[in-house]
Amino acid sequence: MDKSWKKGCIAAGMALIFIAGFLNIVSIKNFIGIFEPGGSRNRLPNHPDKIATARDAAMLPTEEDVPSQHILPENPVVTIDAVGDVMMHEGQILSGYDSVSGKYDYSAFFQDVKQEISSADLAVANLETTLGGKETNFTGYPRFNSPDELADALKESGFDVIVTSNNHCLDRGEKGLLRTLDVLEQRGLSAVGTCRTADESARILIKEVKHVKIAFLAYTYGTNGNPVPKDKPYLVNLMDESKMLSDLAEASESADAVVI
Repeated sequence: MDKSWKKGCIAAGMALIFIAGFLNIVSIKNFIGIFEPGGSRNRLPNHPDKIATARDAAMLPTEEDVPSQHILPENPVVTIDAVGDVMMHEGQILSGYDSVSGKYDYSAFFQDVKQEISSADLAVANLETTLGGKETNFTGYPRFNSPDELADALKESGFDVIVTSNNHCLDRGEKGLLRTLDVLEQRGLSAVGTCRTADESARILIKEVKHVKIAFLAYTYGTNGNPVPKDKPYLVNLMDESKMLSDLAEASESADAVVI
C-alpha cells in the first residue's frame, strides 16, 4: 500500500472525528477503521476486536445508507463585525439634511466601510442615540435624538444587530425608547438590550448563520439619570449580576456561541 495514500486516509479520518466532536452534531460511539484492500486490518464497527472479512466490509453502510441528518456539514466559519458608538451630534444631524428636498440621508457615513460591513456574516453596532421622531426635535449632546434615516443607513450598510442598551437609550423617555425599537424593527434590524414588553425581555436574541446559533446579550451601567419606570424594569437591561448570569446560562444552553 502506498504510504502517502495511507497517511491521507488517516488524516481524513482524524479530521472527520474532530469536526464531528467540535460541532457536537453527532456522537461517534463506534470505532472508525482505516480500511485497506484485502481486509488485512479491517475492523468492524461495534466489534473493534474482530477482523472484517471481505464480505463483512462489503456489508458496511455506505454514504447513501446514512440518514441525511447525520451527514456532517462543512466546518463553518462565521465572521462578525462590530463597531462602537453610532452617535449623532448636531453637526452630524445637519450634515445629512437636504434643504431642497427637506429630507435626510446618512448613507455617506458608512460608504468607506460598507463593503467590509456587508461582507460579514453578522454586523453589530451600538446605537448611541434615540429615534424618537421629529416632533420631539432632533438634538445632539447631551440628549440625543436622530432622524429615522439613520436606521436606513445602518440597514443599507449591512448591519444586522443593533445594541440599544446604553446611557442614552432614555434620552426621549419611554416613548422614545419604544419608537426606536419600532423603527429598527420596521427596517429588519434586530435590537438587543432594550425591550417593549416583559415577554420580549425574557427572550434571548439568537441569530443562526451557517447552522451556527449565536446569542447576543447587552446591558448598560445607567441611563444618565433618566429613570427607568419602576413598573417597567424590562425596558432597559441594566447591569444586574443575577439577571446577567441567568441570561448567560440560558443563552449558553440555546446557542453555540454568546456575544455580550
